[in-house]
Amino acid sequence: MNPISAINQLCHWSLVSTDPSGISIRGRHGMWVRCAFVLLAGAVSPRLVQASGLPPFPPLPSATASFLSPARVAADGQLHLLVSDPMAGKVVVLDSTGQELLAKSGLGQPLGLAVGEDGTIYVGDAKTGAVTRFDPQWNWIDILGQGNGEFQLPGHIATFTGNGVTTVFVSDGLAHQVKAYRDGVRVGQYGGYGIGPQQFDFPAGIWVATNGNLYVVDQNNDRVQVLDRGGNFLRWFTLQPSPQQTSLSGRAQGIFGDEQGWLYVADTFQDHVKVFELSGKFLGYVGGYGESRGRFRSPGGVVVDRRGQLWVANANNGRMEGFVSVYLPPILLLNRAPAGDLQLVWNDPRFALQSAPDLGGPWQTVAETSTFILPASAVASDAKQFFRLQRR
Repeated sequence: MNPISAINQLCHWSLVSTDPSGISIRGRHGMWVRCAFVLLAGAVSPRLVQASGLPPFPPLPSATASFLSPARVAADGQLHLLVSDPMAGKVVVLDSTGQELLAKSGLGQPLGLAVGEDGTIYVGDAKTGAVTRFDPQWNWIDILGQGNGEFQLPGHIATFTGNGVTTVFVSDGLAHQVKAYRDGVRVGQYGGYGIGPQQFDFPAGIWVATNGNLYVVDQNNDRVQVLDRGGNFLRWFTLQPSPQQTSLSGRAQGIFGDEQGWLYVADTFQDHVKVFELSGKFLGYVGGYGESRGRFRSPGGVVVDRRGQLWVANANNGRMEGFVSVYLPPILLLNRAPAGDLQLVWNDPRFALQSAPDLGGPWQTVAETSTFILPASAVASDAKQFFRLQRR
């Protein structure tokens, strides 16, 4: 086996130490592994591993369900996925592996979809312009606001629960507004057509952070607007990556944030999911155009379930696309340069590299980019040096 490959099988390393006799690596199960320097260089030419802006997103087997054109997806607290299929007039419920459990039919043209903290299900009907509430067993509760005609297009829904009170936010794309409800009564209406702050040109996906801030996809303005829970404008960021990152935006739809501070935005026309930090910094892409597993044709809704798996409604491929947990620890790779320098490279920009003379510290950040070079002179010294990856 290639010596580099043998070492890389110990991926998800969390701690590394160096001393004159070799390198100590704390593996994924907490064990310490001793690797001599000769293994890093071996009989092959040393290589520098280029770390991408994102960790890999291996695709899961495609969800098995009777979809026509899945549009939106929501996750409940029981590791179930709910998927709206407006062309089929139903919402399909999947288990955590993507297998169909049941289908709730007779819903007109279900589009926007959300599940509250208490399990309440919210379904927006593009045909009637209503958002209906169901209990977890799909018993009808009521309709938000005045009922039919309350919305011109209830395309996306999100909920936020604080102090025992749930607020429901609905993106009404054709009205260029976001509307807020508590106990079925409208308590807020934000926006209106335009290009300025707190103005929208077809608001689409909406996600609520743990602090109550709203992240709203402003589709035709090609940006995400951030509002506080009262609808006051905070900031925006563009959905157009810089020219170095090659692609303009298409028609962005769903948005969702994970517990690690990343935002996922489905770009329907460009056929990929864009990944951003909450600040708006662009990190990279998941997927791309195609019909094979892990590829998209018109992705719409996105969600990250409680296991950290990313799910995307893959409309024109007629299926749900899932990706392995994005909460995996970062991978740290070690490589020897010809001059004897030691190169440490990691694949997750959320982590910075820290160093200390001892496991007890003090720990100091030595690099925030994805490559750190330890000179050969430092490697050959008598002093030990410990390294770890720390969430920034």
